[in-house]
Amino acid sequence: MSSPLTTNRPFLRLCAGQFLALAAGYAVHFVSAILIEDMTHASGPMSGLVLSVVAPGLLAGLWAGALVDRYHRGNLLVLSLVLRGLAVMIFFLPISMDNWLPVIYLVNFLLAIFVQFEITIEASLLPDLVDGTQLLAANGIFGVNTLAAQGIGFLIVGPMLLRVDGLGATGGAAALGFLIALLIVATLFRRPRNAEHHWLDCTEPSTLDVYPIKPARAKDMLTSLWAGWKFVSTDYPTRKAVLHLTTVYTFLMVVVTLLPGFLSRVIGQSADDFSLLALPTGVGFGIGILIISRYGRRFDAGNLGDIGLALAGLAMGIIALWQGESGMLSITLATPFVGMGLAFVIISARTVLQSRPPAALRGRVWAAQMVLSNAATLIPILLSGNLADWIGIERVLLLTSLVILFIGSGNIPARLKNNFFKEARE
Repeated sequence: MSSPLTTNRPFLRLCAGQFLALAAGYAVHFVSAILIEDMTHASGPMSGLVLSVVAPGLLAGLWAGALVDRYHRGNLLVLSLVLRGLAVMIFFLPISMDNWLPVIYLVNFLLAIFVQFEITIEASLLPDLVDGTQLLAANGIFGVNTLAAQGIGFLIVGPMLLRVDGLGATGGAAALGFLIALLIVATLFRRPRNAEHHWLDCTEPSTLDVYPIKPARAKDMLTSLWAGWKFVSTDYPTRKAVLHLTTVYTFLMVVVTLLPGFLSRVIGQSADDFSLLALPTGVGFGIGILIISRYGRRFDAGNLGDIGLALAGLAMGIIALWQGESGMLSITLATPFVGMGLAFVIISARTVLQSRPPAALRGRVWAAQMVLSNAATLIPILLSGNLADWIGIERVLLLTSLVILFIGSGNIPARLKNNFFKEARE
């Protein structure tokens, strides 16, 4: 199924650039998280780190979508890599260790702003690079690519940089990664695709709905920004995909905030062992991708997302309940199922968001999803760290898993009653 993708050179170059940039970014996030845990030994400051990564989605998300739909996407991708390389160079400043906390927040905040453009650009470009029948497999490869980048960043590069020279080495290595990624994608797209007619499209064949991309007035720009929300609100499959991604990203942010402290203060392991969880989670994510790539087209994307949420919530609940001396064993056994559930949700929802909107609207639809996801994660992120310090990390993790399980399993009985398998599309 994916053999044509292995000979698609633009797609492969985009994957290579994505891998290097993501690995560099994940290494920075890993080093930042471990240093904050070692410096503070509290979950509240860790919430600040996650907040610095999430907040830019609200500040830059909609504008990223409008700009991606208006300007040459290849040039914007190069610019985002340049700006991220400059951001990590801040780690070379001569600052004492006692004053590094706000600097770490600042660097992660800047990286999160610029990565908004990369994510939106890649999601908008992918349907133009591959055939429609290959889109699900292409998203699966992107998922494997992301997973590999996480593994390299969390398991290899991040821990190595932490032992070598901390933030200084992290800044240099990340800047090098962004530079190489820039060289790979710099000439990926020399000319805009369908330049003359790319910016006008319609939501339905029977109605012409023009979305202004090059507005002359502020009022027109505001209309352009909200065009993505308009499409999401009127298209049910897109709306459900947005809901699934919002739910799973909120779940991930809470887990990332609490898991280092859960390991060190509940299980009794080192916070550094947080990186080891990337391996079993990655195995599960990879299995999920293989299942979707082979059988995903037989099922409705909404069904796959519901099952993925239920599976991830159930596995995380087991982790929160199973503690003591065998706590690390329970995490190792359960995290593959968390990864599998995440794959079901993310890959199926991404494919819907790329295939449903018109080409001229993909950037703003994707940006609308990112803004909603980041907005939804703010309250849990702000509350989870301080709430964990108050009532206990394990209780907050259990509560989070129950909420995700409820959201995912709520529609499954109705789906089964209405013949789950025959409800598949295409």
